[in-house]
Amino acid sequence: MLRAGIMGAVSDKQRDGLNKIIQTNQELTRIVSDLLTQAQLEVSTLDVFMSEINVEEVDHPCVG
Repeated sequence: MLRAGIMGAVSDKQRDGLNKIIQTNQELTRIVSDLLTQAQLEVSTLDVFMSEINVEEVDHPCVG
C-alpha cells in the first residue's frame, strides 16, 4: 500500500527504501523456509520424492 502510494505520495527515495525492505523480506523468508526444510530433513519428517523438472525454471533464479 505504501509503495503504491495509496496512503499518500511516496518520493523516489522512499520508494527505493520500500523496495529494499520488500526484497530483504523475501530473501529472509526464503532463508527461513530453507532452514525449516533442512530441520525437517534432519529429523526425517519430510517426505522426499522424485519427479521430472524443467531445468530452465530451476536455474533461472540462480543465474538471474
